[in-house]
Amino acid sequence: MAIVGNFGSLFRLFADVAGRQLVSPLRTGRLARLRALRPVSTPPALLFSPARLMAGDPGRARAYYSGEWQLAGHTIAVGADGPFARADVPDAWQRQLERFVWLADFQAANSDLAAAQARFLVEDYLARPLFATRNGRNVGIAAERVLQWLMSAPLLFRGAESRFASQLGRGFVRHARWLRRAVAPAPEPLDRLRGRAALLALALCLSDGRKRLDRAQKTFLAELDSQLLADGGHASRDPSALPVILDDLLLLRQAYGHLGRAPPKPINEAIERLFVLLRFFDMGEGRLARFNGGGWVNPDWVQALLAEDATAGQPAGLAAASHYLRLAAGDCVLLADVGGPPRLAFSGHAHAGALSFEMSAEGDPLVVNCGAARDPASTVFGLSRVSAAHSTLTIGDRSSVQFARAGGLLEWAGRPLIGPLNVSIEREGPHRAIMTHDGYTAPFGVIHERSLILAPDGRSLAGIDRLTSTGRRPGLQIDAPVTLRFHLHPAVEAWPSRDGSLILATNGGRRWRFVVDGHHAELTDSLYLGRTGDPLATRQIEIALSEVTAPLAVEWGFVYEN
Repeated sequence: MAIVGNFGSLFRLFADVAGRQLVSPLRTGRLARLRALRPVSTPPALLFSPARLMAGDPGRARAYYSGEWQLAGHTIAVGADGPFARADVPDAWQRQLERFVWLADFQAANSDLAAAQARFLVEDYLARPLFATRNGRNVGIAAERVLQWLMSAPLLFRGAESRFASQLGRGFVRHARWLRRAVAPAPEPLDRLRGRAALLALALCLSDGRKRLDRAQKTFLAELDSQLLADGGHASRDPSALPVILDDLLLLRQAYGHLGRAPPKPINEAIERLFVLLRFFDMGEGRLARFNGGGWVNPDWVQALLAEDATAGQPAGLAAASHYLRLAAGDCVLLADVGGPPRLAFSGHAHAGALSFEMSAEGDPLVVNCGAARDPASTVFGLSRVSAAHSTLTIGDRSSVQFARAGGLLEWAGRPLIGPLNVSIEREGPHRAIMTHDGYTAPFGVIHERSLILAPDGRSLAGIDRLTSTGRRPGLQIDAPVTLRFHLHPAVEAWPSRDGSLILATNGGRRWRFVVDGHHAELTDSLYLGRTGDPLATRQIEIALSEVTAPLAVEWGFVYEN
Protein backbone atom coordinates (compact mmCIF):
# COMPACT_ATOMS: atom_id res chain seq x y z
CA MET A 1 0.00 0.00 0.00
CA ALA A 2 2.99 2.30 -0.14
CA ILE A 3 3.10 5.23 -2.51
CA VAL A 4 6.16 3.63 -4.11
CA GLY A 5 3.99 0.79 -5.37
CA ASN A 6 1.75 3.27 -7.15
CA PHE A 7 4.49 5.47 -8.55
CA GLY A 8 3.47 5.01 -12.16
CA SER A 9 -0.18 5.87 -11.52
CA LEU A 10 0.74 8.81 -9.30
CA PHE A 11 3.17 10.14 -11.90
CA ARG A 12 0.47 10.04 -14.57
CA LEU A 13 -1.92 11.80 -12.20
CA PHE A 14 0.72 14.45 -11.41
CA ALA A 15 1.33 15.02 -15.11
CA ASP A 16 -2.40 15.34 -15.82
CA VAL A 17 -3.05 17.70 -12.90
CA ALA A 18 0.05 19.79 -13.62
CA GLY A 19 -0.96 20.09 -17.25
CA ARG A 20 -4.41 21.33 -16.30
CA GLN A 21 -2.93 23.78 -13.80
CA LEU A 22 -0.55 25.21 -16.41
CA VAL A 23 -3.23 25.51 -19.07
CA SER A 24 -6.03 26.77 -16.80
CA PRO A 25 -4.87 30.41 -16.49
CA LEU A 26 -4.58 30.65 -20.27
CA ARG A 27 -8.01 29.18 -20.95
CA THR A 28 -10.01 30.59 -18.03
CA GLY A 29 -8.12 33.75 -17.07
CA ARG A 30 -8.47 37.38 -18.04
CA LEU A 31 -7.67 36.86 -21.72
CA ALA A 32 -10.15 33.98 -22.02
CA ARG A 33 -12.79 36.12 -20.34
CA LEU A 34 -12.16 38.98 -22.78
CA ARG A 35 -12.46 36.56 -25.69
CA ALA A 36 -15.78 35.28 -24.36
CA LEU A 37 -17.13 38.80 -23.84
CA ARG A 38 -16.33 40.14 -27.29
CA PRO A 39 -19.39 41.55 -29.12
CA VAL A 40 -22.09 39.22 -30.41
CA SER A 41 -23.23 40.68 -33.75
CA THR A 42 -26.33 38.50 -34.20
CA PRO A 43 -27.64 36.82 -31.05
CA PRO A 44 -29.09 33.37 -31.80
CA ALA A 45 -32.73 32.53 -31.23
CA LEU A 46 -33.79 29.82 -28.83
CA LEU A 47 -35.46 27.07 -30.85
CA PHE A 48 -36.28 24.65 -28.04
CA SER A 49 -36.58 24.67 -24.26
CA PRO A 50 -36.30 21.23 -22.60
CA ALA A 51 -38.95 20.38 -20.02
CA ARG A 52 -37.91 20.33 -16.39
CA LEU A 53 -38.31 16.89 -14.80
CA MET A 54 -38.15 18.04 -11.17
CA ALA A 55 -40.66 20.75 -10.25
CA GLY A 56 -39.67 23.56 -7.91
CA ASP A 57 -41.47 24.88 -4.84
CA PRO A 58 -43.73 27.94 -5.27
CA GLY A 59 -43.50 28.57 -1.53
CA ARG A 60 -39.79 29.25 -1.86
CA ALA A 61 -40.52 31.68 -4.70
CA ARG A 62 -42.81 33.63 -2.37
CA ALA A 63 -39.99 33.74 0.19
CA TYR A 64 -37.67 35.16 -2.47
CA TYR A 65 -40.22 37.91 -3.17
CA SER A 66 -40.13 38.87 0.50
CA GLY A 67 -36.33 39.00 0.53
CA GLU A 68 -35.61 35.67 2.28
CA TRP A 69 -33.23 33.59 0.19
CA GLN A 70 -32.61 30.15 1.67
CA LEU A 71 -29.95 28.33 -0.32
CA ALA A 72 -27.60 25.50 0.72
CA GLY A 73 -28.88 25.63 4.31
CA HIS A 74 -28.25 29.37 4.77
CA THR A 75 -30.92 32.08 4.84
CA ILE A 76 -29.79 35.51 3.65
CA ALA A 77 -31.85 38.70 3.73
CA VAL A 78 -31.82 40.34 0.29
CA GLY A 79 -32.77 43.94 -0.39
CA ALA A 80 -34.06 45.75 -3.45
CA ASP A 81 -30.66 45.60 -5.15
CA GLY A 82 -31.01 41.82 -5.47
CA PRO A 83 -29.05 38.77 -4.31
CA PHE A 84 -26.11 39.29 -6.68
CA ALA A 85 -25.24 42.53 -4.90
CA ARG A 86 -24.48 40.66 -1.67
CA ALA A 87 -20.78 40.04 -1.04
CA ASP A 88 -20.70 38.92 2.61
CA VAL A 89 -22.39 35.55 2.09
CA PRO A 90 -21.26 31.93 2.68
CA ASP A 91 -19.51 30.22 -0.21
CA ALA A 92 -22.11 27.44 -0.39
CA TRP A 93 -24.93 29.99 -0.64
CA GLN A 94 -23.10 31.92 -3.37
CA ARG A 95 -22.45 28.76 -5.39
CA GLN A 96 -26.11 27.80 -5.30
CA LEU A 97 -27.12 31.32 -6.26
CA GLU A 98 -24.87 31.31 -9.33
CA ARG A 99 -26.19 27.91 -10.41
CA PHE A 100 -29.69 29.44 -10.90
CA VAL A 101 -31.36 26.22 -9.71
CA TRP A 102 -33.82 28.42 -7.84
CA LEU A 103 -35.40 29.36 -11.18
CA ALA A 104 -37.35 26.10 -10.81
CA ASP A 105 -39.18 27.67 -7.85
CA PHE A 106 -40.24 30.70 -9.89
CA GLN A 107 -41.30 28.35 -12.68
CA ALA A 108 -43.44 26.38 -10.23
CA ALA A 109 -45.11 29.61 -9.07
CA ASN A 110 -46.21 30.07 -12.71
CA SER A 111 -47.43 33.65 -12.47
CA ASP A 112 -46.75 36.93 -14.24
CA LEU A 113 -45.07 38.18 -11.06
CA ALA A 114 -42.81 35.11 -10.95
CA ALA A 115 -41.89 35.60 -14.61
CA ALA A 116 -41.06 39.27 -14.12
CA GLN A 117 -39.00 38.61 -11.00
CA ALA A 118 -37.08 35.72 -12.58
CA ARG A 119 -36.37 37.77 -15.69
CA PHE A 120 -35.17 40.72 -13.61
CA LEU A 121 -32.71 38.46 -11.79
CA VAL A 122 -31.34 36.96 -15.02
CA GLU A 123 -30.98 40.44 -16.53
CA ASP A 124 -29.26 41.66 -13.39
CA TYR A 125 -26.74 38.82 -13.61
CA LEU A 126 -26.10 39.36 -17.33
CA ALA A 127 -25.51 43.07 -16.72
CA ARG A 128 -22.68 42.30 -14.31
CA PRO A 129 -19.14 41.29 -15.35
CA LEU A 130 -19.48 37.67 -16.48
CA PHE A 131 -17.00 35.04 -15.23
CA ALA A 132 -15.58 37.53 -12.73
CA THR A 133 -17.60 36.51 -9.66
CA ARG A 134 -16.39 34.40 -6.75
CA ASN A 135 -17.24 31.24 -8.73
CA GLY A 136 -16.63 32.74 -12.14
CA ARG A 137 -14.14 30.07 -13.21
CA ASN A 138 -16.15 27.09 -11.98
CA VAL A 139 -17.09 25.06 -15.06
CA GLY A 140 -19.71 22.96 -13.26
CA ILE A 141 -21.56 26.05 -12.02
CA ALA A 142 -21.45 27.71 -15.45
CA ALA A 143 -22.79 24.53 -17.08
CA GLU A 144 -25.62 24.27 -14.55
CA ARG A 145 -26.50 27.93 -15.13
CA VAL A 146 -26.78 27.41 -18.89
CA LEU A 147 -29.02 24.36 -18.48
CA GLN A 148 -31.25 26.16 -15.97
CA TRP A 149 -31.70 29.09 -18.36
CA LEU A 150 -32.64 26.69 -21.17
CA MET A 151 -35.27 24.91 -19.04
CA SER A 152 -36.66 28.18 -17.63
CA ALA A 153 -37.00 29.95 -20.97
CA PRO A 154 -40.83 29.65 -21.21
CA LEU A 155 -41.16 31.51 -17.92
CA LEU A 156 -38.43 34.04 -18.72
CA PHE A 157 -40.01 34.97 -22.06
CA ARG A 158 -43.48 35.33 -20.55
CA GLY A 159 -44.41 39.01 -20.94
CA ALA A 160 -40.83 39.92 -21.91
CA GLU A 161 -39.88 42.73 -24.27
CA SER A 162 -38.15 41.74 -27.50
CA ARG A 163 -34.78 42.98 -26.27
CA PHE A 164 -34.65 40.27 -23.59
CA ALA A 165 -34.36 37.52 -26.22
CA SER A 166 -31.24 39.26 -27.55
CA GLN A 167 -29.83 39.65 -24.03
CA LEU A 168 -30.30 35.97 -23.24
CA GLY A 169 -28.97 34.94 -26.65
CA ARG A 170 -25.78 36.94 -26.03
CA GLY A 171 -25.49 35.31 -22.61
CA PHE A 172 -25.71 31.86 -24.19
CA VAL A 173 -23.07 32.70 -26.81
CA ARG A 174 -20.65 34.10 -24.25
CA HIS A 175 -21.08 31.11 -21.97
CA ALA A 176 -20.50 28.76 -24.92
CA ARG A 177 -17.32 30.63 -25.89
CA TRP A 178 -15.97 30.43 -22.35
CA LEU A 179 -16.95 26.80 -21.78
CA ARG A 180 -15.28 25.66 -25.00
CA ARG A 181 -11.99 26.93 -23.62
CA ALA A 182 -12.52 26.17 -19.92
CA VAL A 183 -13.86 22.61 -19.93
CA ALA A 184 -10.63 20.75 -20.72
CA PRO A 185 -8.55 22.17 -17.81
CA ALA A 186 -11.41 21.89 -15.26
CA PRO A 187 -10.09 19.92 -12.24
CA GLU A 188 -13.30 18.01 -11.44
CA PRO A 189 -14.21 15.19 -13.88
CA LEU A 190 -17.96 15.59 -13.37
CA ASP A 191 -17.67 19.32 -14.11
CA ARG A 192 -15.95 18.47 -17.40
CA LEU A 193 -18.77 16.10 -18.33
CA ARG A 194 -21.44 18.67 -17.45
CA GLY A 195 -19.58 21.38 -19.36
CA ARG A 196 -19.60 19.18 -22.46
CA ALA A 197 -23.31 18.45 -21.89
CA ALA A 198 -24.11 22.18 -21.71
CA LEU A 199 -22.23 22.85 -24.96
CA LEU A 200 -24.12 20.03 -26.71
CA ALA A 201 -27.44 21.32 -25.34
CA LEU A 202 -26.70 24.80 -26.71
CA ALA A 203 -25.80 23.33 -30.10
CA LEU A 204 -29.11 21.48 -30.15
CA CYS A 205 -31.32 24.31 -28.84
CA LEU A 206 -29.94 27.50 -30.45
CA SER A 207 -30.55 28.67 -34.02
CA ASP A 208 -26.81 28.88 -34.78
CA GLY A 209 -26.00 25.52 -33.19
CA ARG A 210 -26.02 23.27 -36.24
CA LYS A 211 -22.52 24.30 -37.32
CA ARG A 212 -21.14 23.27 -33.92
CA LEU A 213 -23.29 20.20 -33.35
CA ASP A 214 -20.95 17.54 -34.73
CA ARG A 215 -17.97 18.69 -32.67
CA ALA A 216 -20.04 19.23 -29.51
CA GLN A 217 -21.51 15.75 -29.87
CA LYS A 218 -18.13 14.12 -30.50
CA THR A 219 -16.42 15.70 -27.49
CA PHE A 220 -19.38 14.97 -25.21
CA LEU A 221 -19.54 11.31 -26.19
CA ALA A 222 -15.78 10.93 -25.66
CA GLU A 223 -16.07 12.45 -22.16
CA LEU A 224 -19.09 10.29 -21.36
CA ASP A 225 -17.22 7.15 -22.43
CA SER A 226 -14.24 8.05 -20.24
CA GLN A 227 -16.34 8.60 -17.12
CA LEU A 228 -19.22 6.10 -17.26
CA LEU A 229 -18.63 2.51 -16.17
CA ALA A 230 -20.07 -0.55 -17.89
CA ASP A 231 -22.92 -0.90 -15.36
CA GLY A 232 -23.86 2.80 -15.51
CA GLY A 233 -21.86 3.94 -12.49
CA HIS A 234 -19.60 6.95 -12.49
CA ALA A 235 -15.84 6.37 -12.40
CA SER A 236 -15.69 8.13 -9.00
CA ARG A 237 -17.97 5.40 -7.52
CA ASP A 238 -20.11 8.24 -6.08
CA PRO A 239 -23.84 7.34 -6.27
CA SER A 240 -24.87 11.01 -6.05
CA ALA A 241 -23.30 11.63 -9.48
CA LEU A 242 -25.88 9.36 -11.16
CA PRO A 243 -28.99 11.59 -10.99
CA VAL A 244 -26.91 14.56 -12.20
CA ILE A 245 -25.69 12.69 -15.27
CA LEU A 246 -29.06 11.06 -15.96
CA ASP A 247 -30.90 14.38 -15.77
CA ASP A 248 -28.50 15.92 -18.29
CA LEU A 249 -28.85 12.95 -20.65
CA LEU A 250 -32.65 13.06 -20.50
CA LEU A 251 -32.50 16.77 -21.31
CA LEU A 252 -30.29 16.04 -24.32
CA ARG A 253 -32.67 13.28 -25.43
CA GLN A 254 -35.51 15.80 -25.44
CA ALA A 255 -33.47 18.22 -27.55
CA TYR A 256 -32.57 15.54 -30.12
CA GLY A 257 -36.24 14.60 -30.34
CA HIS A 258 -37.21 18.20 -31.07
CA LEU A 259 -34.82 18.16 -34.04
CA GLY A 260 -36.45 14.95 -35.25
CA ARG A 261 -33.23 13.03 -34.65
CA ALA A 262 -32.58 9.96 -32.55
CA PRO A 263 -29.90 10.52 -29.91
CA PRO A 264 -26.58 8.79 -30.58
CA LYS A 265 -26.60 5.16 -29.48
CA PRO A 266 -24.15 5.74 -26.58
CA ILE A 267 -26.55 8.28 -25.03
CA ASN A 268 -29.50 5.88 -25.17
CA GLU A 269 -27.42 3.04 -23.78
CA ALA A 270 -26.09 5.24 -20.98
CA ILE A 271 -29.63 6.28 -20.04
CA GLU A 272 -30.72 2.64 -19.79
CA ARG A 273 -27.74 1.70 -17.60
CA LEU A 274 -28.20 4.75 -15.37
CA PHE A 275 -31.87 3.93 -14.77
CA VAL A 276 -30.89 0.44 -13.61
CA LEU A 277 -28.11 1.63 -11.29
CA LEU A 278 -30.11 4.54 -9.87
CA ARG A 279 -32.78 2.03 -8.86
CA PHE A 280 -29.99 -0.17 -7.44
CA PHE A 281 -28.87 2.60 -5.05
CA ASP A 282 -32.42 3.56 -4.00
CA MET A 283 -32.74 2.60 -0.34
CA GLY A 284 -36.47 3.33 -0.43
CA GLU A 285 -38.66 6.25 -1.50
CA GLY A 286 -35.84 7.80 -3.53
CA ARG A 287 -33.26 7.97 -0.73
CA LEU A 288 -29.87 7.16 -2.25
CA ALA A 289 -27.17 5.24 -0.41
CA ARG A 290 -24.21 7.45 0.47
CA PHE A 291 -20.75 6.17 -0.37
CA ASN A 292 -17.53 7.65 -1.75
CA GLY A 293 -18.35 11.33 -1.48
CA GLY A 294 -22.05 10.97 -2.12
CA GLY A 295 -23.94 13.80 -0.44
CA TRP A 296 -27.65 14.24 0.18
CA VAL A 297 -29.80 13.99 -2.94
CA ASN A 298 -33.42 15.13 -3.00
CA PRO A 299 -35.51 11.91 -2.96
CA ASP A 300 -38.25 13.63 -4.99
CA TRP A 301 -35.70 14.25 -7.76
CA VAL A 302 -34.66 10.58 -7.76
CA GLN A 303 -38.30 9.48 -7.97
CA ALA A 304 -39.00 11.98 -10.77
CA LEU A 305 -36.09 10.56 -12.76
CA LEU A 306 -37.13 6.95 -12.17
CA ALA A 307 -40.65 7.83 -13.34
CA GLU A 308 -39.11 8.40 -16.79
CA ASP A 309 -38.00 4.75 -16.92
CA ALA A 310 -40.55 2.89 -19.02
CA THR A 311 -39.12 -0.54 -18.17
CA ALA A 312 -38.99 -0.13 -14.37
CA GLY A 313 -36.75 -3.18 -14.16
CA GLN A 314 -35.68 -4.56 -10.80
CA PRO A 315 -32.04 -3.99 -9.84
CA ALA A 316 -29.58 -6.86 -9.73
CA GLY A 317 -27.82 -7.89 -6.53
CA LEU A 318 -24.34 -6.80 -7.64
CA ALA A 319 -23.08 -3.77 -9.57
CA ALA A 320 -19.96 -5.49 -10.85
CA ALA A 321 -18.20 -2.51 -12.45
CA SER A 322 -19.09 -0.05 -9.68
CA HIS A 323 -18.32 -2.68 -7.00
CA TYR A 324 -21.40 -2.48 -4.78
CA LEU A 325 -23.58 -5.21 -3.27
CA ARG A 326 -27.34 -4.99 -2.78
CA LEU A 327 -29.30 -7.34 -0.52
CA ALA A 328 -33.07 -6.84 -0.42
CA ALA A 329 -35.86 -8.84 1.22
CA GLY A 330 -39.27 -7.82 2.47
CA ASP A 331 -39.08 -4.10 3.09
CA CYS A 332 -35.38 -4.19 4.08
CA VAL A 333 -32.59 -2.97 1.77
CA LEU A 334 -28.84 -3.18 2.37
CA LEU A 335 -26.09 -1.65 0.21
CA ALA A 336 -22.41 -2.49 0.79
CA ASP A 337 -19.16 -1.13 -0.64
CA VAL A 338 -17.23 -4.08 -2.09
CA GLY A 339 -14.62 -2.18 -4.07
CA GLY A 340 -11.27 -0.50 -3.75
CA PRO A 341 -10.41 3.09 -4.58
CA PRO A 342 -11.51 4.50 -7.94
CA ARG A 343 -8.91 5.36 -10.55
CA LEU A 344 -6.59 8.00 -9.12
CA ALA A 345 -7.92 10.76 -11.36
CA PHE A 346 -11.41 10.14 -9.92
CA SER A 347 -10.54 9.47 -6.27
CA GLY A 348 -10.07 13.01 -4.96
CA HIS A 349 -13.37 12.81 -3.03
CA ALA A 350 -13.54 9.02 -2.53
CA HIS A 351 -13.84 7.39 0.89
CA ALA A 352 -12.02 4.58 2.67
CA GLY A 353 -15.21 2.61 3.26
CA ALA A 354 -14.32 -0.93 2.20
CA LEU A 355 -16.99 -3.46 3.34
CA SER A 356 -19.10 -0.72 4.97
CA PHE A 357 -22.86 -0.89 4.51
CA GLU A 358 -26.06 1.11 4.85
CA MET A 359 -29.40 -0.43 5.75
CA SER A 360 -32.99 0.80 5.65
CA ALA A 361 -36.32 -0.75 6.59
CA GLU A 362 -39.57 0.33 4.97
CA GLY A 363 -37.76 3.35 3.56
CA ASP A 364 -36.53 4.50 6.97
CA PRO A 365 -32.73 4.65 7.31
CA LEU A 366 -31.28 2.59 10.14
CA VAL A 367 -27.53 2.02 9.65
CA VAL A 368 -25.63 4.65 7.66
CA ASN A 369 -22.18 5.96 6.91
CA CYS A 370 -21.40 9.46 8.16
CA GLY A 371 -21.97 10.98 4.73
CA ALA A 372 -19.91 13.56 2.90
CA ALA A 373 -19.11 17.23 3.38
CA ARG A 374 -19.91 19.40 0.36
CA ASP A 375 -17.05 21.82 0.85
CA PRO A 376 -13.50 20.40 0.51
CA ALA A 377 -12.25 23.28 2.67
CA SER A 378 -14.48 22.27 5.58
CA THR A 379 -12.92 20.76 8.70
CA VAL A 380 -15.10 17.64 8.44
CA PHE A 381 -14.37 16.93 4.77
CA GLY A 382 -11.29 14.85 5.53
CA LEU A 383 -12.84 13.25 8.61
CA SER A 384 -15.81 12.00 6.59
CA ARG A 385 -13.45 10.09 4.27
CA VAL A 386 -11.67 7.89 6.83
CA SER A 387 -12.74 4.31 7.57
CA ALA A 388 -13.91 5.21 11.09
CA ALA A 389 -16.67 7.35 9.55
CA HIS A 390 -18.16 4.23 7.97
CA SER A 391 -20.08 1.24 9.26
CA THR A 392 -17.21 -1.21 9.08
CA LEU A 393 -14.24 -2.57 11.06
CA THR A 394 -11.08 -0.57 11.70
CA ILE A 395 -7.73 -1.40 13.27
CA GLY A 396 -6.09 1.34 15.31
CA ASP A 397 -6.50 4.78 13.79
CA ARG A 398 -5.74 3.55 10.28
CA SER A 399 -8.05 3.52 7.28
CA SER A 400 -8.33 0.57 4.93
CA VAL A 401 -6.56 2.58 2.20
CA GLN A 402 -4.08 5.45 2.27
CA PHE A 403 -4.64 9.08 1.44
CA ALA A 404 -1.80 10.18 -0.80
CA ARG A 405 0.45 12.90 0.59
CA ALA A 406 2.97 14.75 -1.54
CA GLY A 407 2.70 18.42 -0.67
CA GLY A 408 0.78 20.93 -2.72
CA LEU A 409 0.83 18.95 -5.94
CA LEU A 410 -1.48 16.26 -4.60
CA GLU A 411 -3.67 18.87 -2.94
CA TRP A 412 -4.54 19.98 -6.49
CA ALA A 413 -5.78 16.44 -7.08
CA GLY A 414 -7.90 16.44 -3.91
CA ARG A 415 -5.87 13.98 -1.76
CA PRO A 416 -6.65 10.86 -3.82
CA LEU A 417 -6.87 7.40 -2.31
CA ILE A 418 -4.12 4.98 -3.23
CA GLY A 419 -3.90 1.22 -3.03
CA PRO A 420 -3.63 -1.46 -4.04
CA LEU A 421 -6.65 -2.67 -2.09
CA ASN A 422 -7.90 -6.07 -3.22
CA VAL A 423 -11.56 -6.64 -2.45
CA SER A 424 -13.34 -9.90 -3.24
CA ILE A 425 -16.95 -10.99 -2.89
CA GLU A 426 -18.63 -14.37 -2.99
CA ARG A 427 -22.42 -14.51 -3.18
CA GLU A 428 -24.30 -17.49 -1.79
CA GLY A 429 -27.84 -17.03 -3.04
CA PRO A 430 -29.83 -13.78 -3.14
CA HIS A 431 -29.53 -12.95 0.57
CA ARG A 432 -26.00 -13.91 1.58
CA ALA A 433 -22.51 -12.66 0.72
CA ILE A 434 -18.94 -13.03 1.99
CA MET A 435 -16.56 -10.12 1.35
CA THR A 436 -12.86 -9.62 2.07
CA HIS A 437 -10.25 -6.87 1.71
CA ASP A 438 -6.50 -6.73 2.27
CA GLY A 439 -6.27 -3.13 3.44
CA TYR A 440 -4.77 -4.20 6.77
CA THR A 441 -2.37 -6.81 5.42
CA ALA A 442 0.71 -4.60 5.10
CA PRO A 443 0.51 -2.90 8.52
CA PHE A 444 -0.95 -5.76 10.59
CA GLY A 445 -0.66 -8.98 8.60
CA VAL A 446 -4.41 -9.74 8.53
CA ILE A 447 -7.32 -10.00 6.09
CA HIS A 448 -10.71 -8.54 7.00
CA GLU A 449 -13.67 -10.75 6.05
CA ARG A 450 -17.32 -9.78 6.52
CA SER A 451 -20.26 -12.16 6.07
CA LEU A 452 -23.79 -10.78 5.72
CA ILE A 453 -26.97 -12.84 5.80
CA LEU A 454 -30.33 -11.11 5.32
CA ALA A 455 -33.36 -13.21 6.25
CA PRO A 456 -35.74 -13.94 3.32
CA ASP A 457 -38.46 -11.91 5.03
CA GLY A 458 -36.11 -8.99 5.76
CA ARG A 459 -36.71 -9.26 9.51
CA SER A 460 -33.10 -9.92 10.55
CA LEU A 461 -29.54 -9.32 9.43
CA ALA A 462 -26.76 -11.58 10.72
CA GLY A 463 -23.13 -10.59 10.35
CA ILE A 464 -19.72 -12.01 11.12
CA ASP A 465 -16.53 -9.95 10.98
CA ARG A 466 -13.34 -11.99 10.88
CA LEU A 467 -9.64 -11.14 10.98
CA THR A 468 -7.40 -13.93 9.71
CA SER A 469 -3.62 -14.02 9.55
CA THR A 470 -2.01 -13.95 6.12
CA GLY A 471 0.97 -15.95 7.42
CA ARG A 472 1.27 -19.50 8.60
CA ARG A 473 1.89 -18.59 12.23
CA PRO A 474 -1.29 -19.07 14.34
CA GLY A 475 -2.21 -16.69 17.14
CA LEU A 476 -0.96 -13.49 15.50
CA GLN A 477 -1.03 -10.62 18.02
CA ILE A 478 -2.53 -7.43 16.53
CA ASP A 479 -0.70 -4.48 18.05
CA ALA A 480 -3.63 -2.07 17.89
CA PRO A 481 -7.24 -1.96 19.10
CA VAL A 482 -9.96 -3.31 16.80
CA THR A 483 -13.28 -1.46 16.54
CA LEU A 484 -16.54 -2.30 14.80
CA ARG A 485 -18.81 0.66 14.19
CA PHE A 486 -22.42 0.85 13.05
CA HIS A 487 -23.38 4.50 12.61
CA LEU A 488 -27.07 5.23 13.16
CA HIS A 489 -29.17 7.76 11.28
CA PRO A 490 -30.03 10.84 13.41
CA ALA A 491 -33.74 9.93 13.20
CA VAL A 492 -33.06 6.59 14.98
CA GLU A 493 -33.56 6.52 18.74
CA ALA A 494 -31.35 4.05 20.62
CA TRP A 495 -31.03 2.88 24.19
CA PRO A 496 -29.50 -0.11 26.03
CA SER A 497 -31.61 -3.04 27.21
CA ARG A 498 -31.14 -4.82 30.51
CA ASP A 499 -29.88 -7.97 28.76
CA GLY A 500 -26.96 -6.08 27.18
CA SER A 501 -28.53 -5.73 23.74
CA LEU A 502 -29.43 -2.37 22.21
CA ILE A 503 -32.92 -1.23 21.16
CA LEU A 504 -33.27 0.90 18.03
CA ALA A 505 -36.43 2.72 16.94
CA THR A 506 -36.67 4.07 13.39
CA ASN A 507 -38.46 7.23 12.35
CA GLY A 508 -41.41 5.10 11.25
CA GLY A 509 -41.78 3.64 14.74
CA ARG A 510 -40.36 0.19 14.04
CA ARG A 511 -38.10 -1.37 16.64
CA TRP A 512 -34.96 -3.38 16.05
CA ARG A 513 -32.65 -5.08 18.52
CA PHE A 514 -28.87 -5.22 18.07
CA VAL A 515 -27.10 -8.19 19.59
CA VAL A 516 -23.46 -9.30 19.68
CA ASP A 517 -22.13 -12.68 20.78
CA GLY A 518 -19.44 -12.71 23.47
CA HIS A 519 -18.57 -9.00 23.33
CA HIS A 520 -19.91 -5.74 24.66
CA ALA A 521 -21.62 -3.19 22.42
CA GLU A 522 -22.20 0.36 23.58
CA LEU A 523 -23.72 3.53 22.20
CA THR A 524 -21.29 6.39 21.62
CA ASP A 525 -21.48 9.79 19.97
CA SER A 526 -21.12 10.18 16.22
CA LEU A 527 -21.77 12.73 13.47
CA TYR A 528 -23.89 12.63 10.35
CA LEU A 529 -23.46 15.04 7.45
CA GLY A 530 -27.02 15.70 6.40
CA ARG A 531 -28.84 17.71 3.79
CA THR A 532 -26.62 20.79 3.92
CA GLY A 533 -23.38 18.90 4.51
CA ASP A 534 -23.11 20.33 8.03
CA PRO A 535 -22.56 17.84 10.89
CA LEU A 536 -25.55 16.64 12.90
CA ALA A 537 -25.23 14.83 16.22
CA THR A 538 -26.14 11.16 16.13
CA ARG A 539 -25.15 7.87 17.80
CA GLN A 540 -23.18 4.83 16.78
CA ILE A 541 -22.98 1.23 17.97
CA GLU A 542 -19.37 0.52 18.89
CA ILE A 543 -17.71 -2.79 19.69
CA ALA A 544 -14.20 -2.02 20.95
CA LEU A 545 -11.69 -4.85 21.33
CA SER A 546 -8.18 -4.69 22.77
CA GLU A 547 -5.36 -7.27 22.94
CA VAL A 548 -6.71 -8.98 19.86
CA THR A 549 -5.25 -12.17 18.44
CA ALA A 550 -5.95 -13.41 14.91
CA PRO A 551 -7.92 -15.40 13.98
CA LEU A 552 -10.79 -13.34 15.40
CA ALA A 553 -14.53 -13.67 14.76
CA VAL A 554 -17.21 -11.27 16.00
CA GLU A 555 -20.82 -12.33 15.42
CA TRP A 556 -23.53 -9.69 15.55
CA GLY A 557 -27.06 -9.13 14.31
CA PHE A 558 -30.01 -6.78 13.86
CA VAL A 559 -33.40 -8.36 14.65
CA TYR A 560 -36.77 -6.77 13.96
CA GLU A 561 -39.23 -6.73 16.86
CA ASN A 562 -42.99 -6.19 16.59
